[in-house]
Parts: sequence; C-alpha cells; structure tokens
Amino acid sequence: MLASLKTCSLDELKKEPWRLQIQADNTAEQLRNLVLKNYHVFIQSNQCAAIVKDDLVELKEETTQIEAAIPELQK
Repeated sequence: MLASLKTCSLDELKKEPWRLQIQADNTAEQLRNLVLKNYHVFIQSNQCAAIVKDDLVELKEETTQIEAAIPELQK
C-alpha cells in the first residue's frame, strides 16, 4: 500500500481519504448484511450452548449422587 502511494500524483493522494471512506462504508455495509443474514445461527448457537450447560449441570449432580451411593453399594 505504501509503495503504491509513493507513485500516486497529488490529485490521487487528495482523493485517497474519500476512496478509503467509501471502502470503509462498503465494508461496514457488508458486515451489517452478514450479521443480519447469520443472526439466526448466533441465536441457535446460544440456545444450544445453554442446553449443553444445563445438561452438564444435571450430569454433575447425578454423578455426585452416584459417587455418594457407591460406599453403600460396596457393603
């Protein structure tokens, strides 16, 4: 990028901030479109993570109960 700027004329350099702003605006618009397009994936992932977390809590509780019952079963 720097090398290409060295070969630019003064007029081209004066237009560079405008060109960069347009590029930044286009990139922001693409990002917004991707966010809207994939929002449902984010929501589904969040819901899935919550279900897995709840299942792990339940599994831990059940494992603790089984561990507590082992000494009684060994008698």
